[in-house]
Amino acid sequence: MNWFFLAVMASLGTSQAGTEGETYSKHGGTSLALYAKYVLKGNYIVGSCGLRFNGGQCTINLSGLPASPDIVKAYLIYSVIAATEQPQGNLNGTPVNGVLRGTGPTPCWFGYPDIYTYVADVTNIVRATGNGTYNLTGFYDPGGSPYSPAGADGASLVVIFCDNGSVIRTIVIYLGAYTLDASDDPSTYNWNLANFTATNPVTSARTTLIFADGQDYFWESYWGKPTGLEYVYFNGNLIRSGQYGLPGGDGNLWDAVHISNAASYIPGGASSVSGQLTTERDASNARDCITAVAHILSVSSVEAETYYCGPVSSEEEFAGDEFSLRAAGNRVLLSLPFPVSGNMRLYSSDGRLVRVLADGKLTSGEVEIPPLEPGVYFLKLRTEIGAAEAKVIASD
Repeated sequence: MNWFFLAVMASLGTSQAGTEGETYSKHGGTSLALYAKYVLKGNYIVGSCGLRFNGGQCTINLSGLPASPDIVKAYLIYSVIAATEQPQGNLNGTPVNGVLRGTGPTPCWFGYPDIYTYVADVTNIVRATGNGTYNLTGFYDPGGSPYSPAGADGASLVVIFCDNGSVIRTIVIYLGAYTLDASDDPSTYNWNLANFTATNPVTSARTTLIFADGQDYFWESYWGKPTGLEYVYFNGNLIRSGQYGLPGGDGNLWDAVHISNAASYIPGGASSVSGQLTTERDASNARDCITAVAHILSVSSVEAETYYCGPVSSEEEFAGDEFSLRAAGNRVLLSLPFPVSGNMRLYSSDGRLVRVLADGKLTSGEVEIPPLEPGVYFLKLRTEIGAAEAKVIASD
């Protein structure tokens, strides 16, 4: 958000003057940190839209899911400038109430001290809709001036899905709310993404970096003024820059910088990558305030799958004296016609790997299940001669 804009808006009576060092001119906030990780034969897609100056509503058109997708998880990531937490909104008419994942100083808006980053699990909504239109309504909008200094900035819909014909990929999602206030020249925020081990060489990668309150379109369109220089780097490579906000943004104050083919930016066997956001004055002395919200990475991986995307045969198809899998209390009863190579893994109801119960040469017999938190789990057997699945219910 541009400092000159603050003075103009204050003179128009649309925002309250703040005190430097209290309401604005603050670096910092919640650094980007790991929120979710999946290792699977699949990938993610993302769609975004800007909410600010739109009455708390916008539309995301999502495409790129397979014709009959196995949608693993869908997250709605959004940021709000407000005096208090404002997580509420609607997606295709269904209420969402995101979980707070980061708080930072306002990106230079008078009278509103904080920016909040939220994430909501919207998997059921996306499973019901698939490719198509997603209408966001009812997100925080304090009303008043059409250029209010507060409100929801924008939102990104991130969908993780299975693709059985693809390579194994690790997908990590990092979330936070770290603001650069442009009081230094230049101002820079660096972060790292880890929690993966890439193949050597990297054969597939994509990444998305999400920022709130860049001035793309709005400042130039309405005022004909530059906002200062902004630069985004991925693993040391400049991937986006601009003088009127980040080119290719998703609305007035929301920028999802997406690289669909990022394999060349990642060394083979890498276990971490870096991101960087920098702002500085331009020739007109303009400078901008902006908040780093999220970073998503998908990369070809040597890690073991934590979410199995392949077909699973029902227990009934294999039930019999020669091949069967049954759970009885805290025991697994396994019957095989002869010793085979395979593995037996226990997953939570949301697809997370809980424990590897067996891996290697398997024979008929009993396998003990360790103590579990109450809930529903799924036991999946994969062997060279077939596969089976059994439900495990753990109670107090």
